Amino acid sequence: MFPSISLGGVFRNALLLEWTLGNLPGADMHEYALAESVIASAIKTAREQKMTKVSSISLRIGELQQMDLEAFRMGLTVSIQNAGPLVSGLDVRMETEGAVFECRVCRRQWTYAEAKAGLGAEEAEFVHFIPEVAHSFIRCPGCHGPDFSVVRGRGVWLDTVQGERES
Repeated sequence: MFPSISLGGVFRNALLLEWTLGNLPGADMHEYALAESVIASAIKTAREQKMTKVSSISLRIGELQQMDLEAFRMGLTVSIQNAGPLVSGLDVRMETEGAVFECRVCRRQWTYAEAKAGLGAEEAEFVHFIPEVAHSFIRCPGCHGPDFSVVRGRGVWLDTVQGERES
């Protein structure tokens, strides 16, 4: 029997990790930190649900994170190996969710690809490490205002944790 536990939350601790690790040497540091957070959250959920084995997890990765998915996969592999038997052999499914913004003034919606076209390399890097600064660099293509919301495509979400429960 493989129950599915649905979690509907963003890893806020991952944003803190991004802020802390963003300026350390090594381009892959924040991907590894996020991978560790994902596995730790999956283990915590499994223990809360009295699971004896976690067989799979599904993740949603917001485009605004601009993650190096290969580095993230490597970080997941290392984290799984170090985490012990509860998650050994864990199947990880990932889906990237495109980022969409909506202007609070004119209600226009646009994608991150459209917004990124107007960013320089340095600005894009700031948004990569601290997505909250997007408002400092991105403007509505309709009215050119900075007042917008991120409709989707932000953060890393642990959508499901599946596994075997205690008898």
